[in-house]
Amino acid sequence: LSSFIQKYPIVNFIQQNSNGGFTQACNRGAKEAKGDWLLFLNPDTILAPNTLEPLLQKTNSCPDWKLTAIQQLDEKGRDTYPFGLFVRWWNVWPPIRSIERLLKKNQYGKKELSERSVAFPEWLSGSFILIRKADFSILGGWDERFWMYSEDMDLSKRAFDLGWKRVLYNELKCVHSHGGSSRANAKVKAITKTA
Repeated sequence: LSSFIQKYPIVNFIQQNSNGGFTQACNRGAKEAKGDWLLFLNPDTILAPNTLEPLLQKTNSCPDWKLTAIQQLDEKGRDTYPFGLFVRWWNVWPPIRSIERLLKKNQYGKKELSERSVAFPEWLSGSFILIRKADFSILGGWDERFWMYSEDMDLSKRAFDLGWKRVLYNELKCVHSHGGSSRANAKVKAITKTA
């Protein structure tokens, strides 16, 4: 860690005694953040240098964009579809959600949403969410009862309940090595799979 701190002196590294999970760490970082915007970004993502500035320009020009994500590709350039349908009592079983997506293909089909310049899925993956700090505060932050997984659906649902837009901006992309955080070691893998 000390070599990381020396290499990036502009970054405020917060060292914790224990791993409180994704939500606790994100809330802690948000509390320390000084700017108007928060970007929740998984450590297993790679951003091109020209990603954030155009994204901020776009979101500043669209004040009704409350939670914003960008297209995410795996190492082979395949879309990982960082979004989905809310889990409801009738679609709690994943194959039913697949059928629901087929029936609502134009509105919620994965391929259809990924091919649009701007799309509005029900929830966005927590691997990349840009949000105004003031809006994050209104939502009450991440729910720390979720150690990792489904916390993004919960945050998106609370935004949905307020009538806020959850936006997938496909004009910009990043690489996401999915699972790089949750499979760091046997202990973390056991906790995330249990969650």
